[in-house]
Amino acid sequence: MRHRTYVTSLALGTVLAALVLSGCTGESPAQESGTPSAARPAAHRVFSKPVADQPWAAVGQSKTDGTVSFSQKVTLTTRQGDAVLASSGSLDFSTVGGEGKREWTLAKDLPRAFENALVVDAAPDSRLVVRDGISYYRPGRASYWLSYDRDDFERLHGSRDDPYLRGMQAPFGGMLLDAVAVEGRNVRSETLVDGARLYRAEVDGSQVLTAVLPPNVKGELVASGPDLVTLAMTVDTQGRITQLATDFAARSPTGGNLPAITGLRAQLDLRGYGGYRLPPAKPGGAVLAARTAVRALSRTRPGECFDTDTGVSASLAVQVSCDGPHDARLFARPTLPAGPYPGEKTARSKASAACSAALDTAPPAWTGDTTHKGRFWTQWPYHSDWSTTAEQQVTCYVRSR
Repeated sequence: MRHRTYVTSLALGTVLAALVLSGCTGESPAQESGTPSAARPAAHRVFSKPVADQPWAAVGQSKTDGTVSFSQKVTLTTRQGDAVLASSGSLDFSTVGGEGKREWTLAKDLPRAFENALVVDAAPDSRLVVRDGISYYRPGRASYWLSYDRDDFERLHGSRDDPYLRGMQAPFGGMLLDAVAVEGRNVRSETLVDGARLYRAEVDGSQVLTAVLPPNVKGELVASGPDLVTLAMTVDTQGRITQLATDFAARSPTGGNLPAITGLRAQLDLRGYGGYRLPPAKPGGAVLAARTAVRALSRTRPGECFDTDTGVSASLAVQVSCDGPHDARLFARPTLPAGPYPGEKTARSKASAACSAALDTAPPAWTGDTTHKGRFWTQWPYHSDWSTTAEQQVTCYVRSR
């Protein structure tokens, strides 16, 4: 993985059959009365199961009505204020489709580096449409959509699924629904006044981070304290999920791009089951196929322009013309010497120094359209990318919007 920085959530109805003494004719009570015997009601599709299995059964039951509207908030807490990622839209489980938008809201006192890591690499707002197995992603600053199929995901990061663009349990990616485990751990159940159920179960904290955060953010966070965190799930009388919520301590490792994070809260609300139908068409506007438009940022050459938000990974970029709107322009690709990995802090420091020196000698055309005079951004090798026998490439670029 490469880092980029600014140098800067049983009640079975019991029927008691009346005991009727039969007459001396030996006929059964039903025959004598002429009425059929009482039938046992059907078992509830969720609440009749063992408690540990009920949360997972509720996931399946929630899909039976086909469609549902959703809203979700993911809050990263810091001492300087909160960063909130809000998502809303609609899902169609019957067609494995969905559409919606995402938007960041940041407290005004958050450090500039925090804002850069969240907003610059994951646009302030974005849209996602899923149709017929294709995920269409539009960064908030772009006039185009990127189309991804599962072959694209496998090519870009070695898996045919991408939890942020196409979820495992919901067509719209990045949802808390994907944190529900098949086998619940320490599941507790409470019956609410209206007959609904509230479940609390333990899930893997890192699974929550993977489910709800964009790729460039989840790579910067680790769950603090116990590996298992509590996920609360509210289920209506029909066994359908209406809310998922979790709240736990999380932090960014020392030297990361997201300093001073102390926790994460996430809440997903589902409403209006069966009341929506997605339009069948793909989104309007220009559509760029990811297989040709998206490539590793490390393949970008000095002088070339690109957009930073691919919706998949901070180490990828959308190649665009420098003659039109673009997020950034690469001005240098210096190298770090081979040898043992010096540690993340040192690697970042050396990368920044190399980019700073290169900025002074870069052609003016490569740095002249920046909106941040004298500032640059750097991507440097992480430990897993480091080679002890070859020079390590550093990516240096300026932002154009």
